Amino acid sequence: MLNKKIMSIHDVIVIGAGPAGSEIAYRLAQAGFKVLVLEKDALNREKPCGGGLQVQEMIEFGPPPAAVIERKIQNIRIISPENHFLEIGVSDTAMYSVTIRRSAYDQYLQERAHEAGAFFRAQTKVTRIRRSGEKIHIYTNL
Repeated sequence: MLNKKIMSIHDVIVIGAGPAGSEIAYRLAQAGFKVLVLEKDALNREKPCGGGLQVQEMIEFGPPPAAVIERKIQNIRIISPENHFLEIGVSDTAMYSVTIRRSAYDQYLQERAHEAGAFFRAQTKVTRIRRSGEKIHIYTNL
């Protein structure tokens, strides 16, 4: 079997297609950069996590589409180790936080980045990164 050397030139290579990687890929592609996102796993997969998005993430990434939101959180209770608690409620029109379906949220962010011009490559694990002058060489399992 011959070893294949696949070479492509990109302005930016993002390692990881989770929320942070997909969001930065979206922003860079919108700004006109040629972006490649490498993800070691499949893109459309279930990801176990709490699924909570805080207000700051919604401010930075924009609000998720309604289809991704499982529940709007408008009341919270924080309990200390000494069993003291603080309850915070917000009006019916405000949103404190949301829980999301993580796989649907990831897919939404990835599709948005792709529509902006970012390229995604799934099941591509980065095995080595090497700098050579002005260039960065990324080696993968493929």
